[in-house]
Amino acid sequence: MRTSGFAGAKHDKVTCMELWPLLTEDLLTGAYSIERQLRPRVTAVAVRSGAMQDLREVVGTICTRWGGGFSPLISVDPDAAKLDDRVARALLGSNIDGLEGRKLLSKDIEQRYSDRFADAAQWLLRQVAYVKDQNRPIVQTCRGVAVDNPWYPAYLVVFGDLPDVPDAKRNSQNDLRDDLTFRDVADIAEVVGEPSLRDLVRRLLNLQQMSAVELTRLRLPTSAIGGYNQGMPTTSRFTWGHSSALTQYGPNLLVVYRADSTEDLALVWNLRARFAHPNGLPLAIPFGHSTREDIISLRRTSQVQRFFGMGHNLGITSFSVSPDELNALSAGTGFDVLDPWDVVGEVYGCGVASTEMAQFVDGNATVPSFSPTDIETLGQHYLGSSDATWLTLTTVVSECRLPPSPSMRRTRWQEPGYLHGKVVHVGKLDEFATLRQPAGLEVLRALTRDHSLQARVSTPGKAAENLMRAARADLSMFAYPGVNSLLEGLARRGHASLVKRRLNQFLEGTDVIPGSEKYEILAARLDTALGAPDVDEIGHMNFNKIGQTLGLQGKSFNARQTASWIDWAVRRRLILRGVQATCRNCKHVQWRPLGDAVPELECLGCGLPIHTPFGSQKIDYQYRASEILLRAVEHDVLPHVLSIRHIAEILGRRMVFGAYPGIELMELGGKEVVAEFDVVVILTNGRWIVGECKVSQRGLKESELQKLWATADRVEASATFVATLDRGSECSDLWRERTDPNGRPHFALTAGQLYDLAAYQASYGGDLFGWREDLVRLLPDAELTQEGFVHKAFGDYLLHRTDDPSKRQRAPWDVD
Repeated sequence: MRTSGFAGAKHDKVTCMELWPLLTEDLLTGAYSIERQLRPRVTAVAVRSGAMQDLREVVGTICTRWGGGFSPLISVDPDAAKLDDRVARALLGSNIDGLEGRKLLSKDIEQRYSDRFADAAQWLLRQVAYVKDQNRPIVQTCRGVAVDNPWYPAYLVVFGDLPDVPDAKRNSQNDLRDDLTFRDVADIAEVVGEPSLRDLVRRLLNLQQMSAVELTRLRLPTSAIGGYNQGMPTTSRFTWGHSSALTQYGPNLLVVYRADSTEDLALVWNLRARFAHPNGLPLAIPFGHSTREDIISLRRTSQVQRFFGMGHNLGITSFSVSPDELNALSAGTGFDVLDPWDVVGEVYGCGVASTEMAQFVDGNATVPSFSPTDIETLGQHYLGSSDATWLTLTTVVSECRLPPSPSMRRTRWQEPGYLHGKVVHVGKLDEFATLRQPAGLEVLRALTRDHSLQARVSTPGKAAENLMRAARADLSMFAYPGVNSLLEGLARRGHASLVKRRLNQFLEGTDVIPGSEKYEILAARLDTALGAPDVDEIGHMNFNKIGQTLGLQGKSFNARQTASWIDWAVRRRLILRGVQATCRNCKHVQWRPLGDAVPELECLGCGLPIHTPFGSQKIDYQYRASEILLRAVEHDVLPHVLSIRHIAEILGRRMVFGAYPGIELMELGGKEVVAEFDVVVILTNGRWIVGECKVSQRGLKESELQKLWATADRVEASATFVATLDRGSECSDLWRERTDPNGRPHFALTAGQLYDLAAYQASYGGDLFGWREDLVRLLPDAELTQEGFVHKAFGDYLLHRTDDPSKRQRAPWDVD
């Protein structure tokens, strides 16, 4: 939610939010809704690989920490020089403050992933003592299961454990009795009987008690869980950097472990934390003679499974048990064997959630450290005490969630930075917190830096940005072939465009000069030879000529369509309204702005006054391209703009953080451009989609495509694409590639997509950005031609569009 100004006030200034998906240098200004999460400090914790005793100690420790159940566990080989990239990526997106290496990891690694004072954990016993008189909890632990029992690890990661002996030092620090233990404030339940899957499930489904792990989120009512597919099963070849397994299977995962496999047990702990420790799957079972019977039994126990969407997917995985063994165990059970790395994901944590409005000025806002919801939930007495000093507040602007980035996560001095929003340390009831929000291009530069590169805006990129700014994100006004023709006509300078057009026509109809390279080289030489023309050389058109160029001339209602586009373009300063005047003295024909016509014109040719420049009846307005439009056409950026529009419309705001139509890349500290992208689309998970854009399909060369793919490797792009204003049927085989040499998805946007006004989604089972041969796909008995259909759709859009896009939903009865 966003508000700005007073009711009824009109503002010409456009906010960065209103320019979405364009990334800009503009800083956030105005009143915006922010989502707050207040929580205790939480760290990921390293566990020695293969050491079950070490895992037992770690779980026992984090079960005594407030929020400790959401601490990711990392199984670490002490000889490893660094973390696995997949683990590092999961830690980056997890809602934690740092990494506790426990001398298993170097101090450099620990500091790289930690904020200052990340280890300032809160003593859970203080929170239990706070509520013991209201409701004494019954806590299930893994006690009673022999440590050498194969089922002990499964009980440990599901139920956790609590110490029997008091911690006098921590009790004293929290103003508690030195000899106070968890047994004094809670009823501790032990495991009585033979451990088994049936016993574990029975205890898990007992709603009269909670586990020691669940106890750690006491007084933290809101848990954020990982997302999963709740609709039709996915069929897309695009994953956009997400794990399709995590999306498809959600919490319905079973981990089979061998003795001492801390990797498997850390995995199931993290999976359970990702889904807020549910009363069911994910679960772990030991590998042994009864494993297959346990799998079959679990398949028949619907209470522990999660049913969602139109499919029911169950997955089984393991680091210590081979895929062949898993296949043999799960054959015919309905469980699919998965790669364990495919289900490694972020842990989103728990806390006190609330929302409020914040007034941003140039990217900064000030809010209370604790919201009314925080005070109501945790109590003013507690928040006003020294016990509440070490709390973390994350604030996310609802309309602009930031992508995760190592460069943005924390400063070089380990001060907290951004995780989807600003992260700040709070702890005093009477203080305020300063929130900050980086500009879109600042985020882009941070993401580039993550890949040891630096980015800057290219010259064509700036021209395209200015065009998108002028359009105020109403990019649909360009999504029509006639608009492309009109822009070329308005921006025609001297004879350069004419020569290029004749050259293009020549190459289309002859084999004398084959190959796309010659076109590009000759076009560039023409630009160099002809140079920049004078302003007087720019062409201008009247209303009828514009309508004819747009293809909207002939009927009365088409005049309204033409007028709608012209009025919009004039308001957006894309075209300038003036008159054509002819000097009677020297016969010089000239375009002049309306202001020059009062009281009379002075001829630009001879300097004498022109007393009646446009006769005595009426003014025949003449329209000329503005400098913004001239630069845009000069750099051929319309495919860039329309590509961004189409991808943003298809993927939506929930997936697309923003985009920019042209950047140059350099090595860190370097000045030489090593690569460039015509279009960069940044997804909300921080992954990239990059593309190469051409006005004509013949402009694409094999070498350019290979360079695009090589540079995409540097930024770990999720997909690449090429775009042209030509139809797919006119494109060569080079445009029809579907993957790059490494198997990364690749697609082409042709006229069928770029001029797709409604941005139609692919049908279920179809390719999200599938190949399109023509402008539209019509039924065999359709009365309209493809051109006629596109013409009618754009004309209808012009008649029904409004400068208030939300009005059609807010007050449809008030829209013509």
